[in-house]
Amino acid sequence: QVRLVLLIKYKAFSYQVRLVLLIKYKAFSYQVRLVLLIKYKAFSYQVRLVLLINAKLSQQELSL
Repeated sequence: QVRLVLLIKYKAFSYQVRLVLLIKYKAFSYQVRLVLLIKYKAFSYQVRLVLLINAKLSQQELSL
């Protein structure tokens, strides 16, 4: 009887651990995806800004 209780408790515990790990992994992967997305967005904005500034500077040089 004790063995059965321990077995059930162990099963429940292992499921819980698996669930927690799964949720943490999901949350982690979402976080990573979000960070990458934000970095990519920031990077693309930066590139666009640099290109815009370069274009403006080259226009000014042409006008001089």
